[in-house]
Amino acid sequence: MRPFGEVMQEWLYGESGYYRHAKVGRAGDFYTSVSIGRYFGSTIGNGLARFLEEGEASFVEIGASRGELISDAALFLRRFFPEKIPLCRWVIIEPLEELRALQRQHWEERIGGALPLEIFPSLEAFRCSRAFFVANELLDAFPCELFWEGKQGFVNPSGEVVFLEAEEWLKERALKAGVSKGELALGVEELVSSLFKSASSWSFLTFDYGQDFPRNDFSIRLYQNHQPFNFADFKGDIRPFFAQSDITSDVNFEEVSRYFKEQGVQRIYFNRQNRALLEMGLVEVVEKWNSELSGEAYAKEMLSVRPLLDPSLLGERFKCACFATDERLCSKLFWGL
Repeated sequence: MRPFGEVMQEWLYGESGYYRHAKVGRAGDFYTSVSIGRYFGSTIGNGLARFLEEGEASFVEIGASRGELISDAALFLRRFFPEKIPLCRWVIIEPLEELRALQRQHWEERIGGALPLEIFPSLEAFRCSRAFFVANELLDAFPCELFWEGKQGFVNPSGEVVFLEAEEWLKERALKAGVSKGELALGVEELVSSLFKSASSWSFLTFDYGQDFPRNDFSIRLYQNHQPFNFADFKGDIRPFFAQSDITSDVNFEEVSRYFKEQGVQRIYFNRQNRALLEMGLVEVVEKWNSELSGEAYAKEMLSVRPLLDPSLLGERFKCACFATDERLCSKLFWGL
């Protein structure tokens, strides 16, 4: 018997783990706000331009996949705010060697050698004085333990998920989080601690699928060729899916926020993704990129914007949260603050 969290860690990040060969995009297993077009990353780049009004900073993406988001932000800044480029250091935190190679290749193809990209295997290996940390669908990719009324999920040799008496530490964790049934993410507390060690002044901007309370139900699910599989679909035997599909769960932002608060950092901002993007200047970004387009060409570009705002797609199912050591660092990003 192995704890589910241990199995999930191997599933996603092991030697043959899913994220070493993940298929992301319309032709893959799932798509993200980044993979549907340049406007998500460009809007974050617009927020970065405001952030840099206070002086030099490192733009640090954690969990960058191929590196589209940081590339989109850099291209936007270089095109529309070239005076800010000398103020910014471009950084990716990536533990998987295979992805580091893809990220360097993608950066070279889109940005070239004029702007250097630094890639570190961990936050512990990175240091700077001031940082703008960004993560898109990072927290829902953390392994988690399954908990159900005092019992913990384990995987037996036949691939079945069974529930046995939970370890005491997990019971205490569930009680503190108000979870009677659901997932308890592993590693988030360590991530928060690492941010403090990496930079003396920082904001952490994150976008993820979830809610600001414990659901008290299982949200864990798989994605394969854009087809979702709920817990009931695979709990009898995980082996056909192991390392071959994405596995994820909802983020409980209430619990995440508590980890930051325990370290002395407040959550400055929390809202639906569509609202957050509008307050970071999405409309302004679209107008900048398409000022010379009209007719069919303009309409085609708008197809990349709609999923970011549509409540039934990415607009409201995803949330945005921002934490900062100084409220001013976060307020620079959103017109609404």
